[in-house]
Amino acid sequence: MLVLDAMAVIHLAKVSVLETIVKSFGGAVIPKAVEEEAITTGRRLGKPDAELIAMFVERKIITVKEVSWSALCENLYNLGLGGGELEAMALCNENKGWLLVSNDKAARNAAQVFGINSISVPQLIVAAALEKKLEKGKGIEAIKSLKKVGWYSETVVEDSIKILESEEK
Repeated sequence: MLVLDAMAVIHLAKVSVLETIVKSFGGAVIPKAVEEEAITTGRRLGKPDAELIAMFVERKIITVKEVSWSALCENLYNLGLGGGELEAMALCNENKGWLLVSNDKAARNAAQVFGINSISVPQLIVAAALEKKLEKGKGIEAIKSLKKVGWYSETVVEDSIKILESEEK
């Protein structure tokens, strides 16, 4: 099960691979704080991806989970993590084997300390394409689109594309 923080769900929606990836990995969960950020705030700001994410929640492709505050949440909050990352990590901690999808390097580093498996959006897209859960051409297109919608370095984009192109040969 994938646990998506706000930027992960927003970026996957913007590059048009959210539904395919979520279905191919057996589902996805977003915590209540991510729903608030990605859908409620997104709608208020007129972001089209907010409507797409809301549709996936309504169709139960993505599940929203309430997170109860715990000692882990307190520790993560003290590390400076935002509500979405904090709650996503708490869900992963409560549900061993769930995979945190986050572009936040601090969140992924903290996840490692707490024994939570994590992956970035570009890594997830590459993994989906390599595992034939996503067509490689669509994966390459999605990675190229990430450069336009996110804060991804040229190196991350180029390396991801090279991996996918080398697998085509």
